[in-house]
Amino acid sequence: MEITAESIATEVKNSVDAVKNDMATVQASVDALRTEVKNAASATSAERKSAAVAALETKSAELAAFTSGNRVNIEVKAGADMLTAGTIGASQVLIATGSAVMTPSRLTHLRDFMNIGRLKSPVYKYDREVAVVGAPGITLEGAKKPQYQFQTVPVTANAAKIAGYYKLSDELLADAPALAQSFENRGVELTLIEEDMQLLYGTGTSGNLQGIMPLATPFDAGTLKVTNAQDYDVLRAAIAQVRKSQYRANAILMNPTNVAEMELTKDNEGRYILPAIFGSTPSSISRVTILEVDAINEGEFLVGAFDMGVNTFMVQDLNVAISNQNEDDFVTNKVTVRIEERLIQAVVRPSAFVKGTFAAAKIALT
Repeated sequence: MEITAESIATEVKNSVDAVKNDMATVQASVDALRTEVKNAASATSAERKSAAVAALETKSAELAAFTSGNRVNIEVKAGADMLTAGTIGASQVLIATGSAVMTPSRLTHLRDFMNIGRLKSPVYKYDREVAVVGAPGITLEGAKKPQYQFQTVPVTANAAKIAGYYKLSDELLADAPALAQSFENRGVELTLIEEDMQLLYGTGTSGNLQGIMPLATPFDAGTLKVTNAQDYDVLRAAIAQVRKSQYRANAILMNPTNVAEMELTKDNEGRYILPAIFGSTPSSISRVTILEVDAINEGEFLVGAFDMGVNTFMVQDLNVAISNQNEDDFVTNKVTVRIEERLIQAVVRPSAFVKGTFAAAKIALT
């Protein structure tokens, strides 16, 4: 085939046209992706619309007509935005808005990674599993089958009420978003802080929840021995202990101070042992995520299968009541905001959790 200037020009033109077509295809894909991301962001924003604002909108007429002697009750359902940890960006709320002082939202609450259900009754009776005796096995034809059983103890769990109140300027009643932000980022947050304490350290008596820490299995290193044991060695051993109980740990609870100490640990050459300190994802040990929980005492840890070992039931969702009938609210232009909830905790399998202190566990591993 004879190569001429005309054929070269044609080939170059065809190549250029092909590249343009490819670029147009790529651009179309990019435009489609941008549109999809934008639509997804809009949908997410709509889906994560404040549960408090949504609840307040249903009461807008009552708030607008709020006069002396009135009281407005707002039932706030357990929506994802209020009762589930959000993004880091979403957690950085304003510290002060108008006359309302805010509490910075924490990233993690215990209910964020636990099974939450609902009950109508304030009493829940269940069997707590304490041991498994026997096991299935190979059986010859005509032979007696091996027996196994779950040893349990009957437990009755009663609903606990977590409640409190505080005061606000009545001027906030005219602005539903500001009012919602007030009790979301202050009243609700403080309620969840107490809820965390109860879910972890409740005693099961005097109106308290049962609590996981008093029932969890103490750390036992067994035959594991480690030279110069560190905190992460303890956590790995605790994960193994949970696994020996036939559960798979899905979370590690630590105080933020202990997480910082562990992430700042370096080897003899000054290199960080846990590289997660430079990333945006939470640290993990053997694929089990470490969760910073303010409620857990400094120096302690809890490793467990939170999806298998404990059930939590809401008997009454968070209820917000607003009134100017309390004390001298009417003459001081204040309203009282009361927030309360009722819930039941059932620790069904204590062996799904391992607890301990880092100091004692490191000694046991050495």
